[in-house]
Amino acid sequence: MMRCLLALALLSSAQLLYATHNRTGYISYEQTGPLTIEAEIITYTRASSRPADRDTLTICWGDGVCEKVIRTNGDGVPPSGVELGDDFKFNIYRAEHTYASRDTYVISMTDPNRDTGILNVNPPDSEQIAFHLQAMVRLLDPDTEGINTSPRILNPTIDLINVGQVYAFNPNAYDVDGDSIVYELVAPLQGINEPVPNFSHPNEIDSGGNNLFQVDPITGQLTWDTPNLIGKYNIGILFKSYRNGELIDQFILDMELLVRAQTTDTEELEWARQNLRIFPNPAFGQSVQVEFSNWQEAVPYRIFNPLGQFLREGQLRDRISRIELPVQAGGTYIISFWNGRRWVPQRFQLL
Repeated sequence: MMRCLLALALLSSAQLLYATHNRTGYISYEQTGPLTIEAEIITYTRASSRPADRDTLTICWGDGVCEKVIRTNGDGVPPSGVELGDDFKFNIYRAEHTYASRDTYVISMTDPNRDTGILNVNPPDSEQIAFHLQAMVRLLDPDTEGINTSPRILNPTIDLINVGQVYAFNPNAYDVDGDSIVYELVAPLQGINEPVPNFSHPNEIDSGGNNLFQVDPITGQLTWDTPNLIGKYNIGILFKSYRNGELIDQFILDMELLVRAQTTDTEELEWARQNLRIFPNPAFGQSVQVEFSNWQEAVPYRIFNPLGQFLREGQLRDRISRIELPVQAGGTYIISFWNGRRWVPQRFQLL
């Protein structure tokens, strides 16, 4: 009997260990009718944590209705998401819901598997804390108030940070309704309006004196001056939308910041600096050109849109190569090049 209990305990521990996977996420939505909402759950997860991979998530609409939502991006049936490199997987789950009446609702998703080893969330047991995303939506009268769409984040919300260097990130968010966006640092959540326990801002973890961590409330620019301890951190950024001075929606971006040693990134940046030039940047048409000064053989590349969705792949087959892009929205795009050892990401703007 004791052996059985021990075996079960070890199995449960192993499942917890390998089931941790949520890195980053948020919920966006669009009001498509007087009482109808289309919502998207966006997550970035650990690609290597396959036992915890989700082809469905449960969304709760805030009116007592919860339902399974199917992942919609990536290959396969059901779609398997898109692996981005550096142990990141990008996932989109999309669903539509019609409410009984016009009101303000909290849309939410809770998954038990937050990433492991996060230094500022319930250390050293962050994997025991749920990963919760939520958005507050107010249904408007389309005839008198217009519709309500949450801000769209154009930049991928994942990043690798060099220890000892100033870090800056901007979500490059915009609101199609023209509403004003205000940004605020908050704690990530483990339940509806329930902050994670034992949370500290990243600059409060062995950071030394005069360490700055802040978000500009108007531009959304996140600045960390300077990360001093290698490891994982999670933060919450609250996006609040105002129309005519009145708050009409808000959501929290739960974002993982991965601080690592400089050596690998420095080599990658130097490789890119010496070999690569993307032009024009910003690009105004439906193509960009890449100059690879030390070109000797085909160089594989992959392109991702501002939401992190895979667009296309190919190879640079000459010193200067033109890459055609299908009709795309403006924003910051990622093009990753294979340097023989790993994918090296570069950014370019499409206007």
